[in-house]
Amino acid sequence: MHATAIDDPTAERKSETRRIDVTDVETAQVAAYAATCESVRFERRGGWTYLVEER
Repeated sequence: MHATAIDDPTAERKSETRRIDVTDVETAQVAAYAATCESVRFERRGGWTYLVEER
């Protein structure tokens, strides 16, 4: 599983997007976190599953 992280811009750098490799253990932790957070949900798009946070 892969995750995409978007870093907020700072004075030293622009906003950056990076891809993170996620192991099965980390996947379980992400799923557990998503279940406890109202602003985070799983969304299915075109055969892929995304973890989406409402901002």
